Amino acid sequence: MLRRLNLDQPGTVHKPSWPEGPTKYTPVFVGRPPFRRLVVLADAELIDELDEKLWRPHVLLAGLLSHGLIDCIRYADEGPPSDVQTNEVASLAVTPGWAILLPSGVAPDIWEVRTGGEHRVARASIRGSRTNIAAQDTQTPVYEDMEAGAASERRSKDALAAQVAECVHADIHVTERPYLHAREKPVVRGVTVVDVDQALPLISLYLRAQGEYLVYRSHDGRDTFRLNRGLFFWVGARELVPAAWRWFNGLAQHSVATGDDTLFMLAQSALMRITRALQVRDALHVALNRPQDNDVADDALSSLDLIFLLLMGAVDATARVVHHALNLKGSVHGAAWQYPKWLAKVAEKVAAFDGVIGSGSKYSHALTILTTLRNSVHGEALQPLAFRKGSQPQQTLVGIPSEDAQGLLDAVAALGWQRLLVFEKIVPGYFHTDPGVLLEHLLPLTLDLLNTLMETTPVEGLSGVTLIASQVVPPPEEPFDERTRLSVRWQLGF
Repeated sequence: MLRRLNLDQPGTVHKPSWPEGPTKYTPVFVGRPPFRRLVVLADAELIDELDEKLWRPHVLLAGLLSHGLIDCIRYADEGPPSDVQTNEVASLAVTPGWAILLPSGVAPDIWEVRTGGEHRVARASIRGSRTNIAAQDTQTPVYEDMEAGAASERRSKDALAAQVAECVHADIHVTERPYLHAREKPVVRGVTVVDVDQALPLISLYLRAQGEYLVYRSHDGRDTFRLNRGLFFWVGARELVPAAWRWFNGLAQHSVATGDDTLFMLAQSALMRITRALQVRDALHVALNRPQDNDVADDALSSLDLIFLLLMGAVDATARVVHHALNLKGSVHGAAWQYPKWLAKVAEKVAAFDGVIGSGSKYSHALTILTTLRNSVHGEALQPLAFRKGSQPQQTLVGIPSEDAQGLLDAVAALGWQRLLVFEKIVPGYFHTDPGVLLEHLLPLTLDLLNTLMETTPVEGLSGVTLIASQVVPPPEEPFDERTRLSVRWQLGF
């Protein structure tokens, strides 16, 4: 799942920092990183003193945060460790890479936040009632196993950390502080609060949008392993649909044995469409993370349309493979999982398919939603709607005509998605929902559907197919080794 940035304008607006441009000759249409530096405040305990040999999201995140496009600032309630270098700038102690919270000496509820480097220092202040409000907030369900005074102090420290993030102009605050995640209304504006698992896909999305497709980066930035864009998403597709190793290799063997590459090309097409859908998903989320206007809405919905086409194309390709593999009668153009008559023919030969995608299964509901959305290309297009709720920033919603929506809404209800994937009748004739939330619910289930269809397809029965154990699992070499696959999975938010 990819989180959305908090686009509320912060109380204090800072001057953004942009990456330096190229220093060598560059053709006109070869661009530079388009976006300003990302500012991240990270609780130091999450990214420091990690064993890099133990591959886990914390290690990957610490490496990404060392990238030159990101300004990472550490923070801890007790301040930096005693062995961290401290500089003196203008008679003030500064710890490079850290935000330090100090009593102001003016009043108990006024604090100084100090950051800086070797030759610079920046100071800001925290004042007001937000810390006191947090201390007295017994309604937010956290720290309930603590004594009242200790819980109050813990909430105060969490609220102070959020205000430190605001003072350093952080876009993202990486923290696992329960109070900041449990609060219905954020402590501060303009800062997105995420834990490690949520931070990875959001920060990786930013880096990918800058042309950086990293698999690994050491904490000191000296060792980096990156892929090109196509390979990054190809690894992602193969990781998210693991049954494709057996399915694809079997169809390839059959094509070689028979001299007919029909099934091989269908298999390759399905995987290419999954790969491209993952790439276009990035474009959708980049658009939704911008201040919304007509142009951004157009970008977002164009991406959404293309994703639905690509995913439906991948599903249809698996149907054609099954049609050929089972030697079914009739034209292959009638092969489609949403056609009951064709599915009945398939189930006669392989009963397991009816359990996978027969009426009432979770995959049949996913297919209903996907088919409804894909079919909008044949008629009235999915409609954007600029919508603002209260004082929140404007957002883009996608509208589905009421006459097309009933089956989709029934499928959403059958899957139990109503509370998280809300469809509202905001204007007559349409049901509207958030396009990003819609995709993040539908995509994982569609990938699971594709994986199960590939798993159920009896490729071993095709002529010329003799699969060995190493051909039904990912190869151990880069870039399909476990470490690389997990890195891409975590960065894609799955």
